[in-house]
Amino acid sequence: MAGKIRKTAGVLLLIAAVLFSQLPSGSASAKSSDFQTNGNVLVKYTGTDAEVTIPDHITVIGEDAFFENTTLERIEIPEGVEEIRHHAFYGCSNLKEIQLPDSVEIIGNAAFAECDLLTDMVIGNGIRDMGNGVFSGCPLLSDIELAEDHPTLYCENGALMNADKTHLYEVLNGS
Repeated sequence: MAGKIRKTAGVLLLIAAVLFSQLPSGSASAKSSDFQTNGNVLVKYTGTDAEVTIPDHITVIGEDAFFENTTLERIEIPEGVEEIRHHAFYGCSNLKEIQLPDSVEIIGNAAFAECDLLTDMVIGNGIRDMGNGVFSGCPLLSDIELAEDHPTLYCENGALMNADKTHLYEVLNGS
C-alpha cells in the first residue's frame, strides 16, 4: 500500500513539474534575435515581451524602433544609450514606465507620444536637446521625475521646460 502511494505521489509530482515548466515566466527577457541593429543603432524591436531591456552595446534607439508595439509595458534603457530618435516609442499603448539614464542626451520629436498608459517617467541629468511633442497624447502622464537641480530641465505642475524657465517644451496631458 505504501509503495502504491509513493508511486502515485511521484507521478503527480512529475505531472506538476511538467505543467509548471510550461507556464510563462513573469520576467521574460527579449531574445537577441528580437533586436534588429545596424552597428550601435537599434533599428527595430520585433519581439512581443512585456518587459524589455535594451542591449548594452546600443547607443541610439532609432526612429520608429518600437513604433506601435502594443505588448511593451516596461523598457529598461541602460547607461550608454545617448539618443532616442523621433517616434522611437510612438503608440506603445501599454507602456507604463520609463527611466532614462544620465547618458541619454537627445530625445527626438514625439519619441514617447501616444503612450496611453504611461504614468511614470524619470529623466536623467544628461539631456541637452529635446524635440517637440515628446509626450503628446499621454493622457495619464501628469509629472516627470527629474533629479533635484537638473542641469537642463524643470517640471512643475505638468509643465516641462528648460531649467531657466524660458522655454516651455510641453504641458503634460495628465496634469
